[in-house]
Amino acid sequence: MSEKNVSTFMDIIDGAVAKKDALFAQSKIRYLLRAIYAGIFLTLPTAIGILVWDVLSVDYPALGKISYALIFPIGLAMIVYLNGELATSNMMYLFTGAHRRKISWSKALTIILVCTLMNLLGAMIVGILIGNSSAAQYFNGDSAIMTVINAKLNKDIWTLFIDGILANIFVNITIMGQMKMKDDTARLLFIVAVIFLFVYGGFEHVIANFSLMSLAFFSGNNMNLLGVLVNWLVVFLGNLVGGGVMMGLGYSFLNNEDTLYLD
Repeated sequence: MSEKNVSTFMDIIDGAVAKKDALFAQSKIRYLLRAIYAGIFLTLPTAIGILVWDVLSVDYPALGKISYALIFPIGLAMIVYLNGELATSNMMYLFTGAHRRKISWSKALTIILVCTLMNLLGAMIVGILIGNSSAAQYFNGDSAIMTVINAKLNKDIWTLFIDGILANIFVNITIMGQMKMKDDTARLLFIVAVIFLFVYGGFEHVIANFSLMSLAFFSGNNMNLLGVLVNWLVVFLGNLVGGGVMMGLGYSFLNNEDTLYLD
């Protein structure tokens, strides 16, 4: 009898799903804290990236957005290396786990929703801190942060949804690709390179939007609350399709047969 082929890639994802499921079941407080940290880790570089964008754009307008797109991925690197729970990568993990029957669909969706809310709380914590810091004065109506946010709020629902799909395809290419790398330098370069693509492309990532809008709001900027909530909901659904369906279910389907071509 021939030995069955096994996807080592799916084994890694199965192990991650089991850890998430166990932590959520055994110690929700610890799970919530890991998700809050993910929101914090993503928002801190977002704030600094905006400051650099504003400084560079005075003399070198073309470099402002490029600098922001290079600094933002540091947040995802922090999350990967410090084991934060990010909702948009969990969409891939947990859809894969549910498809492979490692976790129920109801449990998978529950964890994603709870993680999303805790990511928002983490973003708001940093927003409050920045809003009461010496840096708050820079996040005003003339800052790039409001240019970015207004562009997001002016998108129609269909565009938001498609941009949400695209953003989370990029994010989960990053998460899945770095899993296959053993060298930390290569992992970091891969994270920065791929996340740069989605950020510079102006696509929509719900947790990044939590970060931007929390920073702007707690620094005293006015925004259309209904527009913000619509943005978050539509982008969340787009991210769910991009990360959960296209990357999670797609790669689970590719690796659910005993074939030679497994990841």
